[in-house]
Amino acid sequence: MFFVLYLMEGMPIGFVWWTLPTLLSSAGVDTARIGDLTSVVVLPWAFKAFVGPIVDLGRNSRWSHRAWIVVAQCGMALSLVPLLTIEFTADFETLRLCLIVHACAAAFQDVAIDALAVEVTPLGERGGINGWAQAGMLLGRGLVAAFAIRIGAGSSSTIIALLIGFLVLGQLVHLTYRGPAPRARDADSGSRTGSAYRRALHHVLRSPATWLLVVFAATSGAAFEMLGAMLGPFLHSRGATDDGIAWFYALPALVGLGGGALLGGKLSDRFGSTGIAVWGACAVAATTAGAATVATTVWTWIFVSAAYLATGVFTAASYAMYMNTTHPRLAATQFSAMMGITNLCESWSARVAGRMAKSHGYTNTFLLGAAVTLVSLPLLFGLRRQRRLDTQT
Repeated sequence: MFFVLYLMEGMPIGFVWWTLPTLLSSAGVDTARIGDLTSVVVLPWAFKAFVGPIVDLGRNSRWSHRAWIVVAQCGMALSLVPLLTIEFTADFETLRLCLIVHACAAAFQDVAIDALAVEVTPLGERGGINGWAQAGMLLGRGLVAAFAIRIGAGSSSTIIALLIGFLVLGQLVHLTYRGPAPRARDADSGSRTGSAYRRALHHVLRSPATWLLVVFAATSGAAFEMLGAMLGPFLHSRGATDDGIAWFYALPALVGLGGGALLGGKLSDRFGSTGIAVWGACAVAATTAGAATVATTVWTWIFVSAAYLATGVFTAASYAMYMNTTHPRLAATQFSAMMGITNLCESWSARVAGRMAKSHGYTNTFLLGAAVTLVSLPLLFGLRRQRRLDTQT
């Protein structure tokens, strides 16, 4: 079921993050303007922490996380309806406004899905669950990107209709699924309110480990986020066609990210999520730097594909790490806050990448992202030391 839920989570991200930059670049839109649009539209995902308390405190026996998910998915579909009547490049402001509303609903959906995952997943299976969840999310991204780029920017209404259809189909599957009954303490709204919630929140906010993770989440994804935000325009600059880019999103990107996520989840359950996250981040930085510096088209495709594989490993491992550090009473608040901070990394990375690619070129842009990712890794060694101190005290 989480595979389907995260498939739904990945579709709006695939549309905003992978599809729009490529389509707008093909239509001749300036890279700085593309980066600005992407950075604004992904901001609602960065503020998911403010939605978390609503989901945590509003959770009870009559209003489940699945109810939040259904409401959010309806908002996602409805926000796209006005875009059926416009062309992406002809009415940029309407596009921006509708996508912001869509992103807000999608971010609310993500919070409820993440909270549900934290509550029902046993500790020893979180790496594997995150692997399958990420595979679903990445498949959602890739499906939307591949179909949309293949159709082209000139058929924007068809792209929007396709996305709405995917959302409706996924919601029907979700509504027909009968999941496990909530545990007694989860069904009791009192367990999510009052002093217990405040004590848990106070404990988390006072822990240095929390703030180490916050900084790590805000910076560690810079290498891939800069590469991903500018990948379409970058590949265009290396001579790739729209058909070639659509093929990449449909096959190598999906296989790399999905396969990497499954591998990273399995390795995390066996060897520990923190260590696998470190190795995954190093691989992402190395392959991103390679894609930025090679001269031939063939090696560019190879390094970009490898970067997507490494990103799948890193994503599953790091998300399992965030889930393992989440307080049980803050399933939505804390875990979604970490997810929101990773989205904040997407936002600032997209903005920097768009501006820097225009003034300093793609090579320097991607090398900067790789450097930021590597600089973030010592934070995890500090996290391990802090965990030992917390255990001793």
